[in-house]
Amino acid sequence: MKICTITCHDVYNQGASLQAYALMSYLKKLGHEVEIINYKPKYLDIDYIFFAINSPRWKKHLLLKIVYLLLKIPERLGELPTKHGFDAFRRSCMTLTAKRYGSNEELRSDPPKADAYICGSDQIWNCNIPNGRDPAFYLDFAPSSAITLSYAASFAMDHIPEDIKDELRRRIDKLQYISVREIDAVRMLHELGIDRAMHVLDPVFLLEKSEWEEMAEPAPKGRYILIFCFDNENIGLGIAKKIAAIKNCPIYAANSAPLRGADRNLGFASPREFLGLIRNAQYVVTNSFHAVAFATIFNVEFLAFGRTEKMNSRITGLLRSLELQERYLPGTDFDPRKLPSVNYPEAGKRIEAMKERSKRFLENALHNSVNI
Repeated sequence: MKICTITCHDVYNQGASLQAYALMSYLKKLGHEVEIINYKPKYLDIDYIFFAINSPRWKKHLLLKIVYLLLKIPERLGELPTKHGFDAFRRSCMTLTAKRYGSNEELRSDPPKADAYICGSDQIWNCNIPNGRDPAFYLDFAPSSAITLSYAASFAMDHIPEDIKDELRRRIDKLQYISVREIDAVRMLHELGIDRAMHVLDPVFLLEKSEWEEMAEPAPKGRYILIFCFDNENIGLGIAKKIAAIKNCPIYAANSAPLRGADRNLGFASPREFLGLIRNAQYVVTNSFHAVAFATIFNVEFLAFGRTEKMNSRITGLLRSLELQERYLPGTDFDPRKLPSVNYPEAGKRIEAMKERSKRFLENALHNSVNI
């Protein structure tokens, strides 16, 4: 069967890259011909144009534009090696459609040919950012004769905005099969009147631990605590310092910007580097969903904390599913000596059960079966 997937596959985010690869790779293992639709609308591309001015208030006058670029260019120069790592991963690991699409209108006028179309995973339905309001991520372009489904689509928010509820209900209800990544998303869809959504695992769990180990690049030698976060760095650092005092390990940071207080700043990791850093860490401290996911895949001790952007249901939902709620901390007020180690034998059993359910959803949907 020819399958086309659509997701945020090329946004210089480790989790986004790895989940896109994982779904494609798993479907290929089932014997399907798979391509990721090379979809890059302007809103997903603007941050990665070297001379782009991303903030409207800096576009008002020529002098402001010059000042903005003078401030940004050193940072962007420093990001180039990491971007090269992401680009290399995309070229070597992802099978993309030959045609690059820049809008849903382009997709509608000339969709890639396939027997089935899958939207997901990751935050494709997050309505607080443009992709959640983009019809393309609801397979608006797919021919009526094809199988259409979502796999592990994520809202990454607690409530659907009122102004788009009717539109989302119409778009999602058109899909033949619906699965979402968070338990809360099942509830949100039920509130829209859609009661046939299934909760499944993120695509990264569909591949085996050994497959990710083969892909991981070597990490720095020695013992270390890894901190990987998108914001709330002070909370993350406070947690890491308490663990470091017990474990007698240095703190390594792999964030997009240097973290003051870390013993070593490694820079923003490419997807392969990201895997290696997590696999070889003594402990991971993070507010990244995919860092938590890979910590569990590699059986690494971890603690998670919240983000300021209120996208924490992604992590808390996963931890509830694995009965690991104690691995999520609201702040730095905790005693690491009283925190038991992760019970990976039990968590592993839950992951395997959810993995089989997730695989069964995909296989049955692709065979047009309702017996899920």
